[in-house]
Amino acid sequence: VFSVAQADRGESRFKQSCTGCHAAVQFAEPAFSARWEGRTVGDVFRYLSETMPENDPGGLAPAQYADLVAFFLGQSGYPVGDDELPADPAVLDRIAIVPQPR
Repeated sequence: VFSVAQADRGESRFKQSCTGCHAAVQFAEPAFSARWEGRTVGDVFRYLSETMPENDPGGLAPAQYADLVAFFLGQSGYPVGDDELPADPAVLDRIAIVPQPR
């Protein structure tokens, strides 16, 4: 549901905007699924875009939040594809979060 290029952009954005408060390991399996299992990618997108970064909630562009979600999915072992994750919560609500086998 996301591309390598998008996850790479998300990693760059994470390093610029998030590492002051967060470590990437917080968004890798099994921690990611433990927090988000049973919810949707849209829930993650909304949470990030409404509450982060802590000093400027909603301060990033929607596409940047989608890039961050792609990075987190990649960190958690979700399969990469050719298409980019859209910055549309209604579309993202159709993507369930399930634990990924390791």
